[in-house]
Amino acid sequence: MAEVLGIVSGTAGLLSLAIEVTKLSYTYIASVRGAPKSLTSYIGELATLTSVLLQLDDLIQARRVNSQNSQILSKALNDCQQEVEHLKAKLERKVSYGRIKAKVAALAWPLSESELQDKVNMLHRYNGIFSSALQADSLTVAIATNKELQDFRHSTEAKEIIAWYKSDVAIEVSASHLEDYCPSTWQTFLSGSFYQSWRSGSTPVVWGYGKPGAGKTVLAALVLRDVKSGNLPGTAIASHFFSSSRPKESVSNVLRSLIAQALHSCPIIPQEALALYEKGSQNLMMTDLINVLGAIAKSMTTCIILDALDECPFLPKLFNILLTLQELGVRIFATARDLPKIRKHFEKKPRVEISATRQDLDFYVNHRLEHGEVDVESIGTELKSDLVSAIVKRAAGS
Repeated sequence: MAEVLGIVSGTAGLLSLAIEVTKLSYTYIASVRGAPKSLTSYIGELATLTSVLLQLDDLIQARRVNSQNSQILSKALNDCQQEVEHLKAKLERKVSYGRIKAKVAALAWPLSESELQDKVNMLHRYNGIFSSALQADSLTVAIATNKELQDFRHSTEAKEIIAWYKSDVAIEVSASHLEDYCPSTWQTFLSGSFYQSWRSGSTPVVWGYGKPGAGKTVLAALVLRDVKSGNLPGTAIASHFFSSSRPKESVSNVLRSLIAQALHSCPIIPQEALALYEKGSQNLMMTDLINVLGAIAKSMTTCIILDALDECPFLPKLFNILLTLQELGVRIFATARDLPKIRKHFEKKPRVEISATRQDLDFYVNHRLEHGEVDVESIGTELKSDLVSAIVKRAAGS
């Protein structure tokens, strides 16, 4: 870091010094007597030094200096500045003297031919060092720029691929299921061992069952929100909320939606996903889509949250897909009503009944009363207890 700061200050200082020396030198050119033969070369080297330093300064401003060259460059800048300061001191002494004697004699060039040639050689040597550093850093810039262009192209291509996989069918947004969510509820479940075991991957496939109105969909949306906000690096996350309001939903559209969501987390689009995209066919085989999900699962941890399996219009096919995904190591969190065919599929998997706790219901009633139009103070403890009991019955599906 210190070397880089030295380069920043060294380049700026030497550039300013080179410009001053150039101005002083031109003061002599206007009236010099007995100009040395090397004066033209000297002026040319000064111009080159200024040009190279300006380019180097541009690289520094763009923070493109190659740290591998910083030590050599810092020393060269320091040494060159000492040499040029010595030259400037000589020129300034003569100019000062010349102003006093201006009416007596024209300015005389302060350096002999051999001294001037030494300065030409000195400037030429440092110009070579700075030019080499500039070329090396320009190559670094070219490589960095090329990488930026490649990253941009890959990013643009990834967006196009993800957009292509997205289903045209409207998919429910999980956030909509949390619009009426009561804060602090379901925390017992989310902090419990059953859910945490799935989240950590210890039990990769789990099933939560419950009666209608028990809160399965809200819980699935909470699980999705939790894993998305859980800072899980290298994890692809996808979800689908089945609904009886979409009876014609196809297996292809659901798989494409899951792929599109999972690809958002992929640093590199898997070759299988790219190959299917390049084929361009909209009539995709189920096996091809499953292969893409499998490729994603091989490259990174993949979590899929599925809600309301009992409302899936292609449940037998979904069971086969889930078996394949399980074999590929995909973590699956599913919710559904406790139906015989669903219980049979998950009979060897961890399962838990989804139901609100008494504490959740207390939270819910208090939340609704506090945020409703009812005067909370006018409601007695007994009426409040009756409300909780009524909600318990509702949550139990009765």
